Amino acid sequence: MKTSIGFRFLGSFVAIAAIAALASLGSAQTAPKAAGHWEGTVKMGQQVVPITVDLTRNAAGAWIGTLGVPAAGATVDLPLSAITVTEKGVQFSAAVPAVAVFDATLSANADSLTGNATDDRGAAAFQLVRKGDARVNLPAASSALTKNFEGAWEGSIEAGGQTLHLTATFTAAADGTAKAMFVSVDQGGAEIPSTTVTIQDKYVTVDLRLAQATYRGVLEDQRPLSRLLSSLFASS
Repeated sequence: MKTSIGFRFLGSFVAIAAIAALASLGSAQTAPKAAGHWEGTVKMGQQVVPITVDLTRNAAGAWIGTLGVPAAGATVDLPLSAITVTEKGVQFSAAVPAVAVFDATLSANADSLTGNATDDRGAAAFQLVRKGDARVNLPAASSALTKNFEGAWEGSIEAGGQTLHLTATFTAAADGTAKAMFVSVDQGGAEIPSTTVTIQDKYVTVDLRLAQATYRGVLEDQRPLSRLLSSLFASS
């Protein structure tokens, strides 16, 4: 298991957020301009961080996409949301883990995107160049949230020879599916959002792409009110 879980957009856990995507406004003319694989950088102070963005339409015609960001020596694909496309630019959001809003201007020849990404900590300039067809890598859909997992959990896990104190809060998304936010207490309160939560009876699996980790566990019937993360999860 990778143990680097402190990944914050404009915070001290340097790894970055980034770009992408565009939601359909129903205009066929915007599709070829927005769709594709984009590569570039985002500048945070003196640091330049590589990012990728992949955008395409799904079978229903809606825009989908992922943002590739560096984490623990690898590239992690994060899903994009709130995608809007116009003839001259795009706007979208990504949770990295704080929700950042990206505004970009499309070049006249539609081969580059330039703009700023903004969250509650500030703004960072980014630039992307088209590099071929889209390679969208979306996570699997989450299960519906059940009452026995809903709420806040706390505890600790052993990782890399050290004890990490964590909290995890399970809530329902707008469509009723489960989502979770993990917080690393010992790493300055770094937040790591779930990408997929799978619940089957008393078993749960949480995929955290930002942390490159998966947590699997079983709810112990004899401790339904303990809310102990350490009794619920084993990491892998």
